Amino acid sequence: MKTPTCIFLFLHIALAAQLPQQKLTNTELDSHRNLNEINLGDSYQKWKNFLFDKEVHDKFVLSYTFKSDSCCNELFGNAAKLVKLTFQNDKVVSIRIELKSFFEGKKIVTSDEGNLAIETAVAKYETINKNFSNLFGKPYASHSNQENIPGEPEAIVQWRGANTFLETNYYYYKAVYPPRRIVGSAMGLTEKLEEARDKTVIVLSDLNFLKNKVKSGS
Repeated sequence: MKTPTCIFLFLHIALAAQLPQQKLTNTELDSHRNLNEINLGDSYQKWKNFLFDKEVHDKFVLSYTFKSDSCCNELFGNAAKLVKLTFQNDKVVSIRIELKSFFEGKKIVTSDEGNLAIETAVAKYETINKNFSNLFGKPYASHSNQENIPGEPEAIVQWRGANTFLETNYYYYKAVYPPRRIVGSAMGLTEKLEEARDKTVIVLSDLNFLKNKVKSGS
């Protein structure tokens, strides 16, 4: 079963495929197919000692959580929360990095504090995109969730080469008011606030792999 993130990513690939065809070239993106030290096309053998929590998509496509104390734990100075690698025929075809929340460690009580935290977080996300633009040029496409559709990213920015696809996603989950009431095991009724949180996801993929996933409907 496809995750919401994969569905949304493949939907955008499918929509892009419906646009008038043009020859897309991004020499820098196609010649730097890596996030940190992990490269598209790397063998399973190269990273097998750092791979955990196998997910089977089909007999040729497998995903793993990547864990290492010395590699790939940050991106542009932002700490990574989760790194996942997808392999097809024992070759890396997709690298997914989820960064730690930009709200982490911040105590948000007032609306002003909340607004400042959001502004700071969005600025960090925009800086990531600027860094990628410095490396790979102007984005191929971008999208903002102006309709506030639940579960969709607040912002998406994409770079596309002849055989490489890079996408950044920023998710923001608003705080829930009023606090929902829960029953504690010893304290009786208590109140718990679902705090505001965010998530930044960067995915670098082989474009042919994504197109084939769309065609197969998997």
